[in-house]
Amino acid sequence: MINKLKRKFITSAMIAIGILLFLILGTINIVNFQLVTNDADRVIDMITKGNGEFNQELEPNDGFDRRPMGPDSPETKNSVRFFTIEVTDEPTVIKYQMNAYSIDEAIELAKELSNKKGGWIDMIYRYRTYEVNGSTYVTIIDQGREMLPSYRVLIASVIGSIVGLAISFCVLLIVSKKFVKPIEDSDNKQKKFIASASNELKTPLTVIDLDISRIEESIGKTDEVLSIEKQTNKLMKLSLKLNDLVMLENNSLEKEEFNISIILKDIINK
Repeated sequence: MINKLKRKFITSAMIAIGILLFLILGTINIVNFQLVTNDADRVIDMITKGNGEFNQELEPNDGFDRRPMGPDSPETKNSVRFFTIEVTDEPTVIKYQMNAYSIDEAIELAKELSNKKGGWIDMIYRYRTYEVNGSTYVTIIDQGREMLPSYRVLIASVIGSIVGLAISFCVLLIVSKKFVKPIEDSDNKQKKFIASASNELKTPLTVIDLDISRIEESIGKTDEVLSIEKQTNKLMKLSLKLNDLVMLENNSLEKEEFNISIILKDIINK
C-alpha cells in the first residue's frame, strides 16, 4: 500500500509539473511566434503601401522611426529580402531582392499563391496576396533570420522541459519518502497491533475451547455450553481473519491460480 501511495504521489506530481511547464513554455513560444508574425505583417504592410516595394520617397528622416530594431527601423527596407510579382497572363516582376528563389521559381510560386490570401511557407517565408489597381500582386519576404531565435527558444524549451521533468522526478523520489513516512509509521503500528491482537486471542481461545470440551464430557451439550461454543468459534474465526489481514498487508499469502468460470457455475447452481 505504501509503495502504491508513493507511485501515486510521484505520478500526480509529475503530471502537474508537466502541465505547468507545457502551459508556461507553450505560452512563451506562442507569443514569441505571434510577435514575429506581427512584425512580418508590418513589413508587408510597408511593401503593399508602396505598390509592391518599399516607398523610395520615405527617407530615414521622413516617416521612419529611429528605432534600432523591428520593422520600423530605418534600415528595414535595405535589409529585408523579398520579391513582388504582379500575377497576370504574363507575370511582371515588380521587385526582386532574394537569392533563395530564381526569378522563374518566384513567378511560379506567385502563381500558386495568387488564389490565397496570405500565410507562411515552411515557417520561413511570409507572403500576402493583394489587389493594386485591379491587378493581383503577391509579395513574399524572407523571415529566416527573425524566425531562427524563435526556433532556438522552442528547442531550448523542449530540452529545458525534459531536464526539468528529470530533475523533478529525482526530487520527488526523495520527497516522497518523507511524505509517506508518517503514513508508513502509522501503517506499521496498525499491522503490529493487528498481529499482536490475533496472537493474544489465540491462547485464551484455545484454553476456552479445551475447557468447553471438558465441560461437555461432564454435563453434556447444554444450551449454555452450546452458546459459549458458538461465541468462541466466532472469536476463533475473527482471530483467523485478523491473521489473514496481516499476511495480506505483508503480501505473504500464497497465490494460487483458479478457474473463475467453475466458481461462477457453482454459485449459479446453488
